[in-house]
Amino acid sequence: MRSKALSAWIPLVMAVAFAAPLRADNRIIPPAVTKIWPAGMQRGATATFTVDGRNLSDIKAVIFDVPGIAAKVTQITDIPEKEVGVRVGVDTSAPVPHGKKQTATLEVTASKDIDPGLYWFRIRTPLGTTNIMPFDVGAFPEVSSNDNKMGHAETQPQSTSLPATLVGTIAVPGQVDTYRFDGRAGDELVFKVTAEPLGSMLQSQLILTNEAGQEIAQSGEYLNRQDAVLTYKLPQAGKYSLSVTDREKNGSADRFYRVDAGRLPYITH
Repeated sequence: MRSKALSAWIPLVMAVAFAAPLRADNRIIPPAVTKIWPAGMQRGATATFTVDGRNLSDIKAVIFDVPGIAAKVTQITDIPEKEVGVRVGVDTSAPVPHGKKQTATLEVTASKDIDPGLYWFRIRTPLGTTNIMPFDVGAFPEVSSNDNKMGHAETQPQSTSLPATLVGTIAVPGQVDTYRFDGRAGDELVFKVTAEPLGSMLQSQLILTNEAGQEIAQSGEYLNRQDAVLTYKLPQAGKYSLSVTDREKNGSADRFYRVDAGRLPYITH
């Protein structure tokens, strides 16, 4: 009886197989996230972010790894791409479909009670869930560097008060972002870069100068890690400047940074 039942199923299975053959262009390409900008925010605030990725249409949810951060999608935009065919003698494999390139605009709110630090998020769509992406939440007001619209190595100094989180991108080779602040005698200041955990390529170097423009401390020039930390006790009251640059003198959109600056707790040894 079992063999008869099996033989009865065989024609039906073959009919379905020939009626709906598997095709490469019918495969499901899951969504993916490649970047979020800015790379973080201050807790207790709401901010707007742009997410780059693929197949982000009809987002169902933005999922963070803690309950204190929430996001809603306000816009999804298709990004046109130039079609590139197989190059004879150059490409050694068949082209792989990557899905539609898109950006999503998110409105993110971080609770004032959340601990500062690195968190992770992913996006769920009808096609599946994306890879996870890092996201930094800080405790201090965010101060952005002056825009480097002209492509000059030296940007205009940005005035700030400490504590603050300094935010910028070393976009062109040799670029130096400078932040000016008032310091008091005896202030023990910490300047801590967060870049590598967020996917940045920056090899950070920090330089502290006094009101006369003399370098009084620096960190990063000979480090064997990407992110620099500078600690210094100010000898006297006055105006000081912190400069952020890439120690290899490189520059690109992927060399962004966040620097927590001020009288912060930090273990040196």
